Amino acid sequence: KTSSIISIICPHEPTMWCLSLLVGGPVLLAVLLYFVYFRQTGVRQKAYGCVVVTGADSGMGMVGAKYLSEKGYTVFAGVYDEKATTPKYADFPNVHCFPLDVTSLESVQAAAETVRSKSAKQSNGVVALINCAGVGYNGPAEYFPLDQFRHQIEVNLIGYVACAQAFLPLIHETVNKLNDPDRRGRVVFVGTGGGVPSPSPPLLSAYMASKWGVEAFCQSLRLEMRLTKKPVDVCMINPGFIKPTMLMEKGKELMKKT
Repeated sequence: KTSSIISIICPHEPTMWCLSLLVGGPVLLAVLLYFVYFRQTGVRQKAYGCVVVTGADSGMGMVGAKYLSEKGYTVFAGVYDEKATTPKYADFPNVHCFPLDVTSLESVQAAAETVRSKSAKQSNGVVALINCAGVGYNGPAEYFPLDQFRHQIEVNLIGYVACAQAFLPLIHETVNKLNDPDRRGRVVFVGTGGGVPSPSPPLLSAYMASKWGVEAFCQSLRLEMRLTKKPVDVCMINPGFIKPTMLMEKGKELMKKT
């Protein structure tokens, strides 16, 4: 479950600003997606088009995919294990799972071609990308294994960049084709409640390095869209910390060295 402080980097003001909330529960992502993603300065976006969600195997990615599906969107859910995950969407016929390893450029490019082909059969193309794929390792920086550090950066930062570069052309094509002033594209990055506005906590050097990198990329991409007058909004959702997983056990083992 999500807990702690939630911060939203809003894409609609000339400068970045954060709104903090003390909210918990699995419904949180749905509320934030509605606020950040479907509303543009008071104008609700029309519920049509296709949305790509990465990291939809579980957690916020799965919650987001199901929520968007219930709102009438066609969702392309990028999952690491397609065979194991697809049955979890049995009650959501407009969610289409496809294999995606964000650390593999070949996988990302193949996924973009798959989505391009399948979305062409829909009444509208891709209108948004929500980057949720991520991992979290913890442990003392002094002893942190470099292979795990690199993997953290590859998934949480380079993976986000690769997906943005692969799916943005599809979003541009759709928005330009629709020629609807009320329909803007969306690129959403999922960060962390311990983001740039707050200090980096101990034992999370690799994780925070990756998330701070995402915030920098998000801000630059957002400003580039504005400067080039492209109708695509870029924003970041910084949720509170999620229930610990088995990855935390690796951090405990490393702590024994201190």
